Formats: sequence, structure tokens, C-alpha cells
Amino acid sequence: MNPQPHHTPPVRLLLVASDPVDSAACRRVLARSGGAFALHEAGTVAQGIVLVQDGGCDCVLLEQRWPDWELLAELAGTCERAGVPVVVLAGAEDAGVGLRALESGAADYVVATAAGLEWLPAAIFKALRESAARRVGRAALAELGAVRAQYRGLVEQMPAIVYLAALEPPGRLLYLSPRIADCLGYPAERWREARDGLLGAVHPEDRPRLAGLWARTWEDHAPLRAEYRMLKRDGRVRWMLDEARVVRDELGRPLFVQGLLVDITEDKENERDLEYYRHRLEDLVAQRTEQLERQSGLLLAANQRMDLELCHRKQAEAKLRASEARFRLLLESVGEGILGMDRQGRCTFINRAARDLLGCEDGWEPVGQDLLGFLCHCQGEVAEPCPLRRTLRDGVPARFDETLLRSDGTHFVAEFAAYPLRIGAEAAGAVVVLRDIGEARAFIARLAQGAGFGGHLPGRLDAEWPVEAPSSAHHAPRAEPLRQVATG
Repeated sequence: MNPQPHHTPPVRLLLVASDPVDSAACRRVLARSGGAFALHEAGTVAQGIVLVQDGGCDCVLLEQRWPDWELLAELAGTCERAGVPVVVLAGAEDAGVGLRALESGAADYVVATAAGLEWLPAAIFKALRESAARRVGRAALAELGAVRAQYRGLVEQMPAIVYLAALEPPGRLLYLSPRIADCLGYPAERWREARDGLLGAVHPEDRPRLAGLWARTWEDHAPLRAEYRMLKRDGRVRWMLDEARVVRDELGRPLFVQGLLVDITEDKENERDLEYYRHRLEDLVAQRTEQLERQSGLLLAANQRMDLELCHRKQAEAKLRASEARFRLLLESVGEGILGMDRQGRCTFINRAARDLLGCEDGWEPVGQDLLGFLCHCQGEVAEPCPLRRTLRDGVPARFDETLLRSDGTHFVAEFAAYPLRIGAEAAGAVVVLRDIGEARAFIARLAQGAGFGGHLPGRLDAEWPVEAPSSAHHAPRAEPLRQVATG
């Protein structure tokens, strides 16, 4: 029998036996394996222990006829620690020794008979395969333990809370990361003992809704995503985001629910603040809009009133212009000369008849010029000013005659009627009406001569219509024309 391939290195086999016959039989059987084994022998158990500790063998072939069972137990322990399998040689007269060796940790046993030793190579290879499989398993378990420890450390250091929940009964927690104690104030053991899991700490207002979502996950295996409130140990409220799904095995069978809890209280508070400021901004915008609408209404009303006032003003200006036109037409149509003066004697208006009487030259405008010195030329120091000056100063009407010089060098006698112009109770100037009475006096003189009155009318007529202009102590005929007096 030679199941071992020739290209593999030989198995280092340590034979610990006290019977020379059994040793020789084992050597004969192993020699037929074609070099698959490199046999080493130890005369005592102590020597075998030293060789195993030095790593000089891959498998131990142990004869169970040693009287010192304590050394055999030490050898078995050393082989176990070194990962070296042990195959026991049991005597033909005591097969129960092999069974007891298996119970003590031996990989296999072979009965030390001619037929039994034929199975020795196969038993050795079987023990080596099983030992290699156990080493791989232990390495995998060690690696798995390290991965689990790393995963647990990672999970426990996460700011989120990781949990595993059973599907039967629904909600019972299989695992809960310790971060739950920092978040809600309860230790993780408290949650694993609760039959309803996390549901007992959910806010009463959110509990019915969350129970329905969890039931859908456990019954229909649908993913879970929910936001709800949980109560801390001190009664304060924390907002949590719960995301979970059902974990399945390779065959698709559901195993448990794996979930993640994230504290979103700060986000909710920020969201609430943003919502408040959004409503506040909307209120301010609405208030401002209302103010603008009210101001727009006021502006519209003011514009309408202004338009109405402008319309009334335009109508009034049109009426005033029409009145001024009628007044100007009336002034220009009157045969007597009419002019206006302010309190300083400057001309404010003058009609065509007055321009003709005063002999205003073409192209020269008397409005704005001082006419008082021309119309009233007091000479020397007089106790009383002329009547026109009294009218401007005191607002007293006056009626008098004055001899004036036209621009063509001729004189004429003008009758003046001065009336004060008032704005309220205050005198603002005067309106002067003048006319040429020279022809009328000449007619009266001829009438008086023809009637035999000697150039004078009798009684009252002579006082009202004197033939000659009365002489005045402070008046004398003006020898300069109007333009020269006004500009000089």
C-alpha cells in the first residue's frame, strides 16, 4: 500500500516502542511504502517528548505497553500542543487499549498483528490529514476570532448604534452595541432582556406607527427606514433614524434583522430652527408685502389726488389765462390810459392808450421801469408830497392834473386818478388812470368866449373845468421825455 505520491517529502515518523518485535514489524511494513516515511525511533518516552518539542517529527507512532502512564499523558499533551497526531499500536490481546487511546486524543489506532499492520500507512496518512484539517480549522477560527474582535471594536467605536434582532419572537435583540448607553442612558443588557426590544423606549406617540413598520419587516422581510423619537433615561427626547434589513444565508433563508440607529436630534433641531426661520421670513415678507401694497395704495391715491389737483390747476390756469386775456383785452379796449405801479413806483402793467399818451417809443418797454419820477415831479422842499406819492405811501385815493412832455416834444395836460391796490389790508401799489384833457379845456374856453363869460365859466363849472391849468408851488411842466426820465 502506497497512497502517498512520490514527489512529496517523506513523512517524519517517530516510533516510540518498547517491544523489539513490534518495532521490527513496523519497520518492515513502512519500508514497503517506497520511501514515503522517514522513521525515527525513541527508546524511551522522555526521548520522544524531547524530539516532539524540537519539531523533529510529523507523526508519532506510540506503543501502548508502557507502564508509566504519566509520561504517556505528558507525551500526548506535548503532541497536542505541537499539532503532531498520535497513532497507537494496540496489542492483539487488548484491543480495548486502542479505544481508550482514541478517547484520550489519539488520531487512530492499529492492532499490532500482521493483518492489522497492513493498515498502518493508511492510518498514518489519515491522522496527518485530520491533523492538517484541525490546524486549518484552528487557524480559521483564530482568524475569525480576530476578525470578529476587529469588527466588534469597529462597531463599538462607531457613533451609530448597531443591533441584531431575532425574527422569532419579533423584536427580541440578539446584539446591541454599547453606544446605546451613551445615547439613551440604559446599559445594553437591559435592552437584550426586553422582549419587545427597542419598542419599549419609543415615544408613545410614535410607537403605533413604528410597530406597524417593524411588523412589515419581520413578516414580509421588507427593508425598514423610519424616523422616530426615543425617551432617554432622564425623560428627554432623542430623534433616531432606524435603517434595518433581513440577513439571509447562502440558501436565501432569513436569519435575523440587522439594523443601524443614528442619533439625528441635532439635525431635527436644525430643521425645526430652519422651519421657524422660514415661517418667520414668510411672515416678514407678507408684512412687507402688505406694507408695500398699502404704500402703493397711498401713492396711487396721492397720484390720483395730484392728477386731480394738476387737472384743477390746469383748469384754473386756463381760466386765469382766459381772465388775463379778457382783462388785457379790456385794458387795451379802454380809451383812457391805465397803468399799475408798485409801492416803489415801478410800472407793473400798462395798456396801449397809456403808452400812446406817454409817448413810449417803439421797442422800449416801460414795465419794470420807475415811472414815479416822471409822473410826479416835486420840485424843492415841500411840506406835502404830491397826491400820487401819498397814494403809494398811505393808500389814499387821489385825483390831480399834470402837464407832461411827449416824445415828439409837445406838452399835454393829463388828468390823473390814482387808486390804491391792496392785498388784504396792506397797500401793495396803485392803479393810475390818466387821460388827455387839453382838447376838453380848449373847447370849454371857446364855449366861454362865445357865451361872453370872458374865458371863464360861471360858478361850479369853472372849478371843475378851468380853462387854464392851475399853477402849483411844487409842480412845473416836465421838459424831458419819459424814456430819458425813467432811465436817467
